[in-house]
Amino acid sequence: MGRPPPPPPVFRADTSGPPGLQPASACEKQLTQLQRHVLAFCERVTPGLKNGSYDWLTHVTDVDPRNMAKNIMYALQWGQRDASHGLLFTKRSFVKMNSTLLLWSGVSPSVRAKWCTSLNMFMLHAGGNDDIQTPFGGILEEEGMKSSDGRPLHDCEWAKQEPIWQSASDAVVWRNGADLVRFLVKKPLVKEKWTLQRTVFFRSELPTLARYPPARGFRVLNEHPHVRCHHLMPLIRGKIEETGLLEDWQKVETFSCVNVAEMEHPETAEQTELKSFESKATEFLKPGEKITQDCRFDKVTKERYPGCLAMGHIELELFREVANQLPPSYEPHLSNLRLPALLKQYGPQVVTILPDVMEMFDTVIALELYLVQFTQGPDKDAFQELARPGLEDLPEALPLLEKALYSDHDAGVAAANALEPLAKEEPEKVLPCLLKRPRGDSSGRHLLLLALLKSIGQKPPETGVPMLHELLTCPDWQIRIDVIQLLQKIAPKAPAAVATELNHIIQNDSENYVRLTAADALKDIQTGATEGLPLSSDPSNQSGPGL
Repeated sequence: MGRPPPPPPVFRADTSGPPGLQPASACEKQLTQLQRHVLAFCERVTPGLKNGSYDWLTHVTDVDPRNMAKNIMYALQWGQRDASHGLLFTKRSFVKMNSTLLLWSGVSPSVRAKWCTSLNMFMLHAGGNDDIQTPFGGILEEEGMKSSDGRPLHDCEWAKQEPIWQSASDAVVWRNGADLVRFLVKKPLVKEKWTLQRTVFFRSELPTLARYPPARGFRVLNEHPHVRCHHLMPLIRGKIEETGLLEDWQKVETFSCVNVAEMEHPETAEQTELKSFESKATEFLKPGEKITQDCRFDKVTKERYPGCLAMGHIELELFREVANQLPPSYEPHLSNLRLPALLKQYGPQVVTILPDVMEMFDTVIALELYLVQFTQGPDKDAFQELARPGLEDLPEALPLLEKALYSDHDAGVAAANALEPLAKEEPEKVLPCLLKRPRGDSSGRHLLLLALLKSIGQKPPETGVPMLHELLTCPDWQIRIDVIQLLQKIAPKAPAAVATELNHIIQNDSENYVRLTAADALKDIQTGATEGLPLSSDPSNQSGPGL
C-alpha cells in the first residue's frame, strides 16, 4: 500500500509578519475562514453528540471538536469521504419529512425555493435559506466565504475548489441513494463562457452521482428558455457513462427530463401546478443502455431521426467526433472547407445531425454552413436544406472572407459573392477589404469592387464622395482609376466636391497614368462630358500605366 497523502496546510489569514513574507492570498483567506466556521460548527454539535441527540444519524458520541474539525478539513481538502458523521450534509427535519435531494445550477434562489417547497426537496447549498439547505450550505454563507462575484470559494482556482465540492457532493449524494434525485438547471450548452460543462454540477456533483445511482432515478427540471431536454440529457448520460456504475444505472426507475419553459407562466405557477407539470417528464435512454437498432447512425432515416432524438437514442460519441473536427479554434478557408469532407466520411446522415451538434457543442459549423453556399463544389447542394445564419450574425466571417478574397481564383470569387450583399447594403464595411495591395489572384476583388462602386454610385454624393476618397488610398492603381471614372459619373450632382477630389489626385497620386486620367476627367467635367469610360476593373478594359 502507498503512503497516505500528507495533511493539508493550515491556512492563516494574518497578513502581517516578518518582512519578506508574502501576504495571504484571497484563496488562503477563504480557506482559513472555512476552517474557522467548521470548527465553530463542531463545537456547536459536540454536546448533542455526547448526549445522544444525534442517534437518528450516528452512534458516535465521544468526539473532540478540534480533532473533528481537523478531520473534516482534511476530507474536504483532499476530496475524501465525509468526516462529519453526516452532520454537515443532512438535518433531522429532512429525514422526518422524507425530503429528497435537489441539485441545481444557474437558477435563482427564489426559483429553487419554490421547487423545493413544491416537491419536498432540500439542497446542499440554498443561498442562505436554512430551511432547505444543509449545514454545509449554511457555512458557505458565513462571513468571508464568498468572493466579490457572490460565489462561495470563488477566490480559489478550480484545482483547490474541486476536492471540496467532490467531498461535499459525495456526502450529500451518498445519503440519498435510495431516493429520486432531481437537477434544476438554467444553463446554456454553447456560445457562452459559463456553460453547463463548466459548472460545479457537471465537474463534481454529476461524477459523484454516477458512482451512486439513485434507486428511484434521476430527473432534470430544465428551466432554460432555449436549451431542450433532448440536447441536455445525452450530455448528462455521456458524463455518467465515463465513471458510473452502468449496471445499476440501467436499473433506476427513471432517467427523465421536463422542459419547464414549455409550461405556461412557470414564474407564477402554484405548487400543485409545478408538481403536476413535473409528472409529464419524458423518459430518456439510461446510462449504459443500448440505442435501438433503427436509431443507429448508419441505419436511421431522416424521418425516423426526430423520434430517436426525442428519447435520447443518439450516438453521442459520434456527435462529439463531428464537433471535434470543427472546433472553435479552427479557422475555415473557402478553398478547403471541412463540411464536404464530413459528408464523404459519414454519408448524408451527417447533414441530418448537424443542427443538433451545433446545439450541444461549441463549433464553427454555422460559419462553414454560411461559407459552403458560395463554393462551386459538387457537394454544396447537400447542405441547402439547413438553415444558415446571415453575415450579420457571423462577425468572425468578415476577416475570413477578406483573406479569401486575395487567395486563389475560386476562393476569391466565392468571397466576392459572399460579400456582394454587404457591399450593396453597407458598403463602408466592405471598403477595408479593398484598401490592401493585391496579392495572389484578384478576380474576386475585381468582382467585389464592381458591386461596391455600383452601390456607392446610387448613394447621395455627400455619402458616396467620402467613400470614394477613402478608396483613393488603395495601393492598386486600377482601383484609383475606377474611382476617378465614378467621380466623373456623379459630377453633375456634386461638381465642387468631385473637382476637389480630382485636383487632389492630380497633385498627389504617385502614378502618372492615374494623374493624367484625373486631369482628363476634370477637363471633361468642365466641358460637360460626364459619362466617363467603362470601369477599368472590367476584364474588357485592362489598360494601365505606360500603355
